[in-house]
Amino acid sequence: MKKRNIIRFSTLILLVLLLLVFFLSIDTKDDDFDLLFADNYISCIIPGDSISFNIFGAREVHGRGNLIPELISDIEFNNKNIRIKAFSVEEAQVTKDHHIFNFIVETEIVGDNVEKANEILIFFNNQKTKKYSIGEITLVNNKNYHENDIETIHSFTIGYPIPSLDVGIKNKSNDTINVNKVYDLNKNLNYSFDESTELKQQENYDIIISTFEEEKAYDFYTITPILQYSKNGQDYFHNMHDVIYGVLIPDEEKIQKIIN
Repeated sequence: MKKRNIIRFSTLILLVLLLLVFFLSIDTKDDDFDLLFADNYISCIIPGDSISFNIFGAREVHGRGNLIPELISDIEFNNKNIRIKAFSVEEAQVTKDHHIFNFIVETEIVGDNVEKANEILIFFNNQKTKKYSIGEITLVNNKNYHENDIETIHSFTIGYPIPSLDVGIKNKSNDTINVNKVYDLNKNLNYSFDESTELKQQENYDIIISTFEEEKAYDFYTITPILQYSKNGQDYFHNMHDVIYGVLIPDEEKIQKIIN
């Protein structure tokens, strides 16, 4: 009888150990998940000391799973001149097997050069570190852009389904200006106006661009449109308000963009 009790007790201990190993393996797997980042495109002029933008991605989740904010201790980009001042992570379950996440990152850059990054380094709470491709980030501080000649008028559309632009401007200068081009820092998005696009002093003009010429397509965009104009035979540049493309869509569509 005593021997039988010992066998039962040993079996119970073994069962407990097996269950413990099973749940630990799940936790380890949860802490070691792979993230799939979207092809994000950030091309911005920093208006002040810093700028905030979104980096989207998705992950496949089966059954129980920890949320990303619980697992991450810190992040950085693969460019030391792009410093992350603060970040937060939002995550939501969109389908049975997929979560969508959004890294909201506030950054600043060192110096006045154009700085680029295409990878994010994530430091997990379990002491592991992983590097992920995130698309392309291009940032520069607000230098060499003239705010005195042009101002935005009317309402300004921030979000668009595709790369396009609809904004009213006014020539505040005392000279006639010629509106030439609109593009982003990398000139990945580019639009050239007709040579006859001329604004006399104090004249208004509606910039309506139904689609940009695009060198490479991305999933989600945050850009600063740069207006190139000329005055008295010299070129000038005016940075407009930041705009986003492809972001204001249902999460189900975002997931499909990311995983397909």
